[in-house]
Amino acid sequence: FTATRLALLEMIKTGTLGFCDMYFDDMQDIIMDAVNEMGLRALVSMVTMDLFNEDMKAKKIRDLDAFCRLSNPCPARIVKGISIHAVYTASLELMRYAADKAKEYDMPLHIHACETKKEVDDCMNKYGKTPVEVLNDAGLLTNKTILAHSVWLNDKDIDIINEKGCVLCANPVSNLKLCSGIFNYDRLRKKGCHIALGTDGCASNNNLSMIEEMKFLALLAKIQSGSPTVAPAEEVFEIATKAGAEALGFDAGEIKEGKLADLLLVDLNNPLLVPHYNLISNMVYAADSSVIDTVICGGKVVMLKGQVTNHDKIISSSKELAKRLSLLAANGKNG
Repeated sequence: FTATRLALLEMIKTGTLGFCDMYFDDMQDIIMDAVNEMGLRALVSMVTMDLFNEDMKAKKIRDLDAFCRLSNPCPARIVKGISIHAVYTASLELMRYAADKAKEYDMPLHIHACETKKEVDDCMNKYGKTPVEVLNDAGLLTNKTILAHSVWLNDKDIDIINEKGCVLCANPVSNLKLCSGIFNYDRLRKKGCHIALGTDGCASNNNLSMIEEMKFLALLAKIQSGSPTVAPAEEVFEIATKAGAEALGFDAGEIKEGKLADLLLVDLNNPLLVPHYNLISNMVYAADSSVIDTVICGGKVVMLKGQVTNHDKIISSSKELAKRLSLLAANGKNG
C-alpha cells in the first residue's frame, strides 16, 4: 500500500490522471484501495504467467478466477483488466484461459509484446510464429487489448493488430534504458495503428513522468525517421492524453462538453512555459513536472497549487519502508 501510494503521488505531481497497471497476484485489492483513496483513474490487472510450470499454472488460474470475482471499490474510476506478462513467461494453455476469462467478464487485456528482438527470435524458434501471431492464435488480440512496447513488429504483425483494433503503447524511455530498441512511430502511424504512450515501471525507467515521455517519443521519432517534422507536438500531446484515456476505457483526455472532467492547470509564469506562443509545444518540448499547478480528476481536486493531501505522510512512510527493505537485503547478504 505504501509503495503504491508513493507511485500515485508521483503521478499526480507529474500530471498523470490515469494509468494501466500490471502487478503480481494478491495485491490488486490493495492497489485498487490506494487508487480509490488518491482519486486517480486506473486499469488494474493481475500479471498472468506460469513460467511453463504446471503447479504455477494451476495457481494462476485460481488467482485469476479470484481476481475476476474481486469487488471493485470504485467502478467510476477503476477498471479491472487481465494481463499476460509475455509469450516467454506464459504457456499457451494459460493464455487461452485468460482470453476466455477476458471475454466472459468483458475485461480489457494488457500484454507485453515484441519488446526485444530476442523475444521475437525465441518465439519464432519455439512456435514458428511471432509473438503477435501467438497471441492472436490464443484469442488475446481484441479491440480492448493494449500491447506494451511493440518495438519489433513486422508487416504481418501490424496487419493483424490493425484488423483486431489493438492499441500499441510506446514506452520510449524504458526501451532506451534496457536497449530494447526504438518504437517505429512514423511507420506505425502511417500504417494507421492506434498508439498510446506509457512510462513502464520505475524498475525500467526510474520515474513515472508522462511529460518526459512525450519529449522522448517525439525526438526518437524524428531521429529514427530522419525528418524533424515527424511526430509534431500536437500529435504527441493527443497520444499522451486523449488516446491514453480511450485505451484505458475512459471518456476523457480532452476538454469537451460531455467528457469527464479530468484537467491539469499549469503555471504559465513558470519559466519553462514562457513565452507561451504555443502551449502544446511547450508542454511536449520544454516542460517538466514543475509546471503542474493543480490536478483535477472527475471534477475533484487531487492536487491544489502543488499540494497533495497526505504528501508528507506518504513520503515519510516510503522512506521508512525503503530503510526496512535495505536492512533486510543487507541481512540476507550477511547470511
